[in-house]
Parts: sequence; C-alpha cells; structure tokens
Amino acid sequence: MATKKTKAYSLKMAFNGEEFNTKTDDLNKALLSLKPEQLHTEVYVTVQKGKDEAERRLSLKQAKRLFMDDVVRQVFIQNLLLT
Repeated sequence: MATKKTKAYSLKMAFNGEEFNTKTDDLNKALLSLKPEQLHTEVYVTVQKGKDEAERRLSLKQAKRLFMDDVVRQVFIQNLLLT
C-alpha cells in the first residue's frame, strides 16, 4: 500500500488585504500560483519546513520584482531557506 507523501513546505503569504496558505514541494511554482493580477500592498511571506520557519516582509517594489523576475525569485527562495 502506497503511503501519502506530505508536502515539504507550508507557504503563507499576505498581500492586498488577503492571506493565502498552501503546502508544496516546489516553492517557485507555489509563489507563481499566488501571483495577483495587481499588487497594491507590501507582501509578507512565511515558509515552514518541519520546525524551521522563515519570515520576510517585501516592499511593494520588491514584491513586484519577485513575481516578475525568475532570477530574483530563485535568489529569494535560496536566501529564505538558508536562515
């Protein structure tokens, strides 16, 4: 019998007055899936893996760059996971 594999990361994002939660194995795809049509506010990102947790606050300009630029997104994910 196959066992259900749990997702590695729990991602929580808050922006535009809303909060989004998802579980994923691929943070890049998860970030892109939460990309808003228009971003009006700063973004708060919280990633949990097991007992480890990392939080970041992104200004509006930084958040727009995160959603638009693949390189910026990869660097953000790597820095997030190092802490």
